[in-house]
Amino acid sequence: CAMMVRLQPRHTRAYAKGPSGIRATPISGRTENSLEARAANRNATSNEEACMKVCILGAGSLGSAIGGALALDGNEVHLIGRKAHMDAVTGLVLVEPNGERTAPVLGHESAAGMGEADLVIVLCKSFDTEQTIRDNMSLIGDETVVMSLQNGLGAEDALCAIVGSEHVI
Repeated sequence: CAMMVRLQPRHTRAYAKGPSGIRATPISGRTENSLEARAANRNATSNEEACMKVCILGAGSLGSAIGGALALDGNEVHLIGRKAHMDAVTGLVLVEPNGERTAPVLGHESAAGMGEADLVIVLCKSFDTEQTIRDNMSLIGDETVVMSLQNGLGAEDALCAIVGSEHVI
């Protein structure tokens, strides 16, 4: 089951939601003021299912595909990456075997002013890990989960040293 991602041009604002088969699942064993509670509070005024605030650091091809799938599942997704890529992002068109779906994601160059995230997915190049997480520490709160999906060894150790091992999965 292949999937391609195509950037949606900035001047277009067509958004769609639908089941993606991928869900950001809260971590069990957290406190009342946890991922579940924070996500529920964010959507308390709507009838939609509670979502998580997910930030992807290093949103290239893989980060965009994962972010798009999470956004289609109803999560609030912010992609943080290089200026040229982020300037083009107002949504992602995911091209799947059964057609195309547009995922409502937001592109940023940094986490400035974004607040804390429920989940931070790190997908930058391994040699940029330390600087990237330091530059975006405003995303990390007491209950934030940090997940590395990077190739290579050592990324988790670097993340644990900076944000604390209690945050890293």
